[in-house]
Amino acid sequence: MKNSFILYHEYQEHFNLLTDEELGKFMRVIFDYEINGTLPDNLPPMQKMAFSFIKKDLDDNREKYNVKIEANKANGSKGGRPKTESDGNPENPDEPKKAVSVSDTVSDTVSDTVSDFSNGDIARADAQPAPKKTDKPVKQYHRHGQYGWIKLTDDELSKLCKDYGETAITHYIEYIDEYAQTTKNKNGYSDWNLVIRKAIREKWGEPKPQARASPEQNYYTEEERQERLKKLGVI
Repeated sequence: MKNSFILYHEYQEHFNLLTDEELGKFMRVIFDYEINGTLPDNLPPMQKMAFSFIKKDLDDNREKYNVKIEANKANGSKGGRPKTESDGNPENPDEPKKAVSVSDTVSDTVSDTVSDFSNGDIARADAQPAPKKTDKPVKQYHRHGQYGWIKLTDDELSKLCKDYGETAITHYIEYIDEYAQTTKNKNGYSDWNLVIRKAIREKWGEPKPQARASPEQNYYTEEERQERLKKLGVI
């Protein structure tokens, strides 16, 4: 059974949005889930979003651990190296083996090493491969929403919450995530940060105001219309 788990540095940006009291309670939620598998109820919006991607990391790491444990068990059940014919029944058990002197070993090793270096066959033992050049740091995305369509970096999520508020962002993440699941993302959305901002500007999912009826639209029967015209003195 695991006796530890990993909390990544990238979580700090979300933890900084919580008070000390909120963070303490949230840590209890994380420990309770990792140790007992208990899912939290009624988390505030920001903590709910943070828990969604922390839970995914915990689940992934637990799965990797279990796979490694099963592999070690399988390897252990196979036993050690199988015996060779010479192990149990040597042809000349009484003939002592020739001892290898230290001088012979050192001489052979130095000779082989010098020869290899002269031929350029051996690379420096302490040589390290040249680091690959990268133009931009790799962004770390986390999935959000019930179906996991929404992918945001920690920085993007923090800026969205700062610009529009946690409640609004939680609402639109759930709305857009459900829409993408229903349509299998037929629109091909990829930049979910921009999609959420567009949805908020255009008020996706909110009821549109009803258009005013045209003046020509008749709300009365002909009999009622004649009666009203008489009262107004038109006829």
